[in-house]
Amino acid sequence: MEKDTQLLVIGAGPGGYSAAFAAAELGLKVTLVDKNSYLGGVCLHKGCIPSKTLLHAAKLIFESQDAGQYGLNFTKPTIDITKLRSFKDEVIKKLTSGLTFLCKKHKVTFIYGEASFIDSNTVNIQNNGANQNISFDKAIIATGSNPIKFPNIEFNEHIWDSTSALALNEIPENLLIVGGGYIGLELGTVYAALGSKVSVVELTDEILPGLDSDLVKIFKKRLKNIFANIWTNTKLLKVEKSANGLSVSLQDKEGKITNKEFNKVLISIGRKPDVQSLKLEKTKVSLDEKGFVKTNNKLQTNDPSIYAIGDITSGPLLAHKASMQGRIAAENIAGYEEFFNPKAIPACIYTDPEIATCGMSEIEAKIKNIDYSVINLPWLTSGKAVSLDRTDGLTKILVDTKTKKIIGVGIVGVGASEIISGMTIAIENIMDIKQ
Repeated sequence: MEKDTQLLVIGAGPGGYSAAFAAAELGLKVTLVDKNSYLGGVCLHKGCIPSKTLLHAAKLIFESQDAGQYGLNFTKPTIDITKLRSFKDEVIKKLTSGLTFLCKKHKVTFIYGEASFIDSNTVNIQNNGANQNISFDKAIIATGSNPIKFPNIEFNEHIWDSTSALALNEIPENLLIVGGGYIGLELGTVYAALGSKVSVVELTDEILPGLDSDLVKIFKKRLKNIFANIWTNTKLLKVEKSANGLSVSLQDKEGKITNKEFNKVLISIGRKPDVQSLKLEKTKVSLDEKGFVKTNNKLQTNDPSIYAIGDITSGPLLAHKASMQGRIAAENIAGYEEFFNPKAIPACIYTDPEIATCGMSEIEAKIKNIDYSVINLPWLTSGKAVSLDRTDGLTKILVDTKTKKIIGVGIVGVGASEIISGMTIAIENIMDIKQ
């Protein structure tokens, strides 16, 4: 029996819409479904784009403050939060409009509703009580991820997740960020620039766990001038309402408990795959021990009819990873043979200074017992860094001792995100280095 669509894509974020547009270009009849009425997913509406817009504003504020060191003095900026919020919303609106145009141009059918599997070739889509069944030859799951909740603490007007923080409804006098990962630090940078007194609490012994310590050390030195407090090896015990906002109980590694007052608390302890409502048990799709969908290097799941891409698959939760996976999955479904085997996926943290990495970290190289050497290039002698008065930077290159091939790069410094692409190309093309 002929199916309703050749390809059903569940999730209209960077992975989903990239897959849908690529498949349509290859001649497939494509249906794209999302539980939101708009295209773009978390990245466009609740993540990458709004955060980068606000981080650009923060960068301008910090640069105006630093300019006094070389004779350019500016008065303290007046923050019009309503206008800044409107600008952020307008950026989102323009990009959403562009995606809607591309969807129509590629003749992709878009359905607003929440999809769940009936079997390996049929989904039910519900929207405000109405529902319909859609049959398909192949499907791509691209439902992304959700913020992880802190045990026994619910998000509300005082306790934020990243979405609430990006709404920019107010600038709190005192803000606590729970979690020293990149999302919390980026949002903390924004609010610190806008005037909040920002504190960070991290359970492990260092912020940005998983990154090499020499990169974090340089980053943290400047961060201490931006944030009011950075508490590591510290556990959040509870958050309660108080007369001044929120009373927070913290416990350090010696077991000492202290209570502190904050206006708002941002919980940013990571994200998890958004697969709970899909009813994957009706299919042959299986999950790994961390809840990610298992796929092969063609992005096909254990169910031959279903592929998975983006944040619901293992690896870094990055929009550009999802976009590439979407195109590869679409090409495989269209009859081509393509594989997702990257040697280096660049990742960037858009704080001040920025941190960018690709390939293998030194931590990972040690775990894998790889014989490597490290080339450290401090920015103290970089002409551009000196001219910007921002020599707080380091380029770190990991080299396989035997082959002399570059296996990993980490960069901390102003503009690190603009440099890392060239190093990614070097690793992908298995380039060596002259020492």
